[in-house]
Amino acid sequence: MGLLGSSKRLRQEIETLRRRLEEALASNEALRGDNEALRSDNEALKKKIADLEELLAQERRASRRQAAPFRRRQRASAPKKPGRKDGHPGTRRSTPEHSDRTLQAAPLVGCPHCAGPLTDIKELENYQTELPPIKAEVARILFQSGWCETCHKRVYSTHKEQSSTATGAAGHHLGPRLRAFTADLKGRLGIPFRKIQDILRVQFDIEVSAGGLVQSNHHLAQRAAPTVQAMKQELAQEKVAHADETGWRVAAESAWLWVVCSPRFTIYVITSHRCATVVGEVLGESFAGFLMRDGWRSYDTRLDYRMLRCLLHLKRNAVELEQIQSGEAVETPGLFALWLDGVFSLKSRVGELSEEEYSREATELVECFDELVQGSDPNKRNQAFLERLAKARERIVPILEHPELPATNNLGERQIRPSVVHRKLSAGNKTEKGAQTTATLASLSSVTWRTSMPRA
Repeated sequence: MGLLGSSKRLRQEIETLRRRLEEALASNEALRGDNEALRSDNEALKKKIADLEELLAQERRASRRQAAPFRRRQRASAPKKPGRKDGHPGTRRSTPEHSDRTLQAAPLVGCPHCAGPLTDIKELENYQTELPPIKAEVARILFQSGWCETCHKRVYSTHKEQSSTATGAAGHHLGPRLRAFTADLKGRLGIPFRKIQDILRVQFDIEVSAGGLVQSNHHLAQRAAPTVQAMKQELAQEKVAHADETGWRVAAESAWLWVVCSPRFTIYVITSHRCATVVGEVLGESFAGFLMRDGWRSYDTRLDYRMLRCLLHLKRNAVELEQIQSGEAVETPGLFALWLDGVFSLKSRVGELSEEEYSREATELVECFDELVQGSDPNKRNQAFLERLAKARERIVPILEHPELPATNNLGERQIRPSVVHRKLSAGNKTEKGAQTTATLASLSSVTWRTSMPRA
């Protein structure tokens, strides 16, 4: 019995050990599965962290890149065909009303290729516009000077085309048309002074130093200051003004170039700060119109004008938010982007709709906007976005209520774009005086260029 009992106990223990081993193996298999799942989750998290770090690096680079608003973040999958739209009327150079000279080609006496005889010879004509031979004009100006016993200073008689009364070593000057031409090349087109010097030498056989061009621009800017001041007063009477800013450099130090403009006038200002008080100094306290701007907070804290928010900037914000969301969270920014498309569509049909039709569609869009921003969203980013939109309501709704108001700050961005090109070519200004001259001449060149352009 003792031996049989021991054998039975051994079998029971072996069975117990077998069950425990099977349970351990099953538990080990489950742990292995959990380990694989954790490893997979860990890889996914690593990838997500890497993607977020890359996105953060891109945003940091974009914040330091002043041309960022103008770059295309994502290429269109189906880009538009270049050129004019189908059905657009064709254009050509019109036939001139007069010709300054007539050129007669040699008569055809035979085929120019094989010298064979020709029949059905026809008389034809066409026109070509050419630059005339250019030769610099040098004017000798005779004038007088005299000492005034009352004013106790020397006075001069001047001709209306005379640029300066300096004589002697400084007695050779640039004429007013030449000064205006070089100022336009620099102020509007942003061409460096040494390249302007090269243009004058090669194309016009005029020798002038880069330093002479700099001094010419300084003198012209001083004379143009009253004109620019008058432009500011006219700009302050406009119903809508646009404002924008971009980075600049003065003496290798960080600065900002501001633009305040309307369809008729553009004012440039270069300052050492990015405070929107610059816009207030341009428009003044009497400005009673709307100011279209982007989302820069300084406009809200520093100015007391009626504001409009650029809807295109808001759409970019919505699209960027939609791209980083997932699941149901993409619905809120997607709905707002669709709402903006509806606004853009309505504004593009202002001339086609009657006043009643426009008012009805605008009212529906305002109601949709209020319904969207007054709702709640469990996603924190979406909810913060809705709250920002609700705070900006008074800057968005007037765009719909007034058909004549623009929906974007496109004008401001287009007017600042030449300065961005200018900055890339010149890297800014070396002196504060040069910065003020640049801003003055750019303002003057902009309005001069607009008034000289033919109407479409």
